[in-house]
This record gives sequence, structure tokens and C-alpha cells, in this order.
Amino acid sequence: LTPIIAVVMTFSVLFTFTDFQLIYVLTKGGPVNATHLMATLSFQRGIPGGQLGEGAAIAVAMIPFLLASILFSFFGLQRRKWQRTDEGAMNTQDSSAAPDELRDDAEGMSYLSHLPRRIVVIYLPLAIFVFVLLFPFYWMAITAVKPNSQLTDYENYSPFWVVGATLEHINYLLFQTSYPGWLWNTI
Repeated sequence: LTPIIAVVMTFSVLFTFTDFQLIYVLTKGGPVNATHLMATLSFQRGIPGGQLGEGAAIAVAMIPFLLASILFSFFGLQRRKWQRTDEGAMNTQDSSAAPDELRDDAEGMSYLSHLPRRIVVIYLPLAIFVFVLLFPFYWMAITAVKPNSQLTDYENYSPFWVVGATLEHINYLLFQTSYPGWLWNTI
């Protein structure tokens, strides 16, 4: 039952942090921005408000809380040694008498022992998958530290790097807004 609770808890936290439609349709964050969640606030500041850097800073600010909750559900709800059954006492057969398909030295994936094949079959698809998975986080982090002048300069726009990074958006978010209240609404 514990693994099921961990999966349900992880998805519940993810869906709560990214919940958007209900709050946006009913209140749009009002009255007086009191019902904003992190996702609705990020959208409101970034898209209709035209402040992409501030919206990205809000979205990046969600990452530590999501990571902490996921790590808690993964590590905090794992089975402890005292909760596991004693599998070693039940398996008293001699391992040399085991069939070939159960032995560790079976040749099931021996074609991956050569480095070029391993690169093509495992490492290259894994690298592409990690790049595609992490690119939105990279873009949000880059946008959060770009000055507004770079975000709105469409002639010299460089989406993949920052010239003259600033913490202006993050400083504004943490010290000049009701960020703790919005965070509390999200949690």
C-alpha cells in the first residue's frame, strides 16, 4: 500500500501546484489577488501582463517546493528494512543449480557490452530525452534572470543566453509582492 500512497501523493502535489483552470475561471486570482496560486500568478504576470521575466521567476520559484515534496514522497515513504519480508531465508537453493534464464551471467543483453552500441542504444536516446525534459526549466531560469529590456527587444532577441543577468524579477517577487500568501494558497 505504501508505494501506491507515494505515487498518489506525488501526483496530487504536482496537480495542486499546477492547478490553473478552476481558480482562473472562477476568480482570476481575485478579490485583490487573494486567491492566486503559483500557476495563475505566473500566467497573469507573464502572458496578459507582458512581464515575462517576472512570470518565469514565479514559475522557477515553484521548482524547489515541487522537488522537496517529490523527494519526501519517494524517500519518506519507502519501505524500511524492518517492513520487508526476509527473502534471503526463503531462498535456500544452491544458485549453481538455477536455470540459465535466472543466472546473472546469462547473455540476455551482451550486445551492449561494446561501447559504440551502448552509446547508440542507451546514452544517445537518454541524452536526447534529458535535453527535451530539462529544456523548459532552462528556458524559465534564463527568462527569470533576463532584464526586461532583453525580453522586449525583438530585433536582437537571444532566447538561449543572457547578457547582463539580473535578479530584479526574483527580488521583486520575494520582497515587493504577497508571495508568502500566494505560496500558502498553493500549498
